Amino acid sequence: MGRKSKISNELKIELIKKVLEENESIRSIAKEYGISKSALTTWKKKYIELGEESITTSGKNKHYSKEVREKAVLEYLNGQSSLFDICKHYKISSVSVLNYWIRDYRKNRDLDGNIIRRKKHVRIDLERKVSIVEYCIANYYNYNETIKKFGISYQQIYSWVKKYEQGGVEALIDNRGKRK
Repeated sequence: MGRKSKISNELKIELIKKVLEENESIRSIAKEYGISKSALTTWKKKYIELGEESITTSGKNKHYSKEVREKAVLEYLNGQSSLFDICKHYKISSVSVLNYWIRDYRKNRDLDGNIIRRKKHVRIDLERKVSIVEYCIANYYNYNETIKKFGISYQQIYSWVKKYEQGGVEALIDNRGKRK
């Protein structure tokens, strides 16, 4: 599925060069051409970091392999890099593309957009919770892999991992329904 930019590639480059070489303000150029300041700022940053090709749009969308998508999402979720740095490293066209992948990952979807089915609610004992959490941590916080293996939701696994990291095994004990 293709897309067409409202602003030509040549005009984008011309405007960025005005900002960089002629020291015109982003605000004045944005106002003059009816473009948002954030778009110009993003183009400028991409132009400086990645070169001219990064701000030109082609007639069709770029395809990324499943491995690249998975590595990029996990790198962000593990706090290893910022969104922009990950986009730069993996040559992802924009931060919004990476944000869509992260959103899908968190909504129990694989990186192709397919929904990962979960099992119905089953009470899980403490030993099983600990083994699930340790599996997730041992696999570098790969929540999707853990979801596939154990059939438990992302939210539940994430909650257990955070509790385990903050309070150890005791934090995973379920005290609901017990008298004080």
